[in-house]
Amino acid sequence: MSLADWQRELAARITAPRAAAAAAGDLDQPGLALTRMLQRNWRHTRLAHALPLTMRALPAGARHALLSDYCDACPCVSFFPVHEARGFAGFLAALDSPPPHAASIAAMEVALIDAFEVGVFADAAASRADAAGSLQMARGASRVRFSAPPEQVLASALARRELPPPAAEDHELLIAPGIPGLARSASAAERRLLDLCVAGAAHIPAALAAAATTLLAERVVVGMPRQLEGS
Repeated sequence: MSLADWQRELAARITAPRAAAAAAGDLDQPGLALTRMLQRNWRHTRLAHALPLTMRALPAGARHALLSDYCDACPCVSFFPVHEARGFAGFLAALDSPPPHAASIAAMEVALIDAFEVGVFADAAASRADAAGSLQMARGASRVRFSAPPEQVLASALARRELPPPAAEDHELLIAPGIPGLARSASAAERRLLDLCVAGAAHIPAALAAAATTLLAERVVVGMPRQLEGS
């Protein structure tokens, strides 16, 4: 076996899901077991650094199992905390029954990283690659839905209190590099406008012109349409 092949096999055994490692007997080998533990602890530390509110919001009794399941399902692809954060946020969003509000908080924290980084390193006024229609979401802009008022959810997470129960009505948080503090709640008119934006609408109703102006100023959207319906 070449050195490169040996290194690949060792990496595969260190990062293998727990069930596979147990079946292979690797958990009974002290060196491998220790290295596996250290590798996972590093991943947990990166998540705690990148998603502090999410870690606070996870139920204490379920946190370890969730992190272990995540490490089993999502191999480590980078040593950068932001990449680990994206992976865990996606993992939570894909769960059939994630802990209440955890997926929303994780999505918000990742969106805040995106908004900050695009404001520093990129042109937030440029259209995104997935843009369609004449009014598009700007780079670094995101919409995050909560099943309870975001301010209540976040305040409870910060204080390590019990989170408010999910409700039937959803609430939307806008995150963008031009918003003071990077985040705020969306109005009903703004939500309607952004739904049209996602649908690739070529024309925006005149009643939503004020909302469009605000969102353009805050770099939530780019590309003001040439024509407003009813104007």
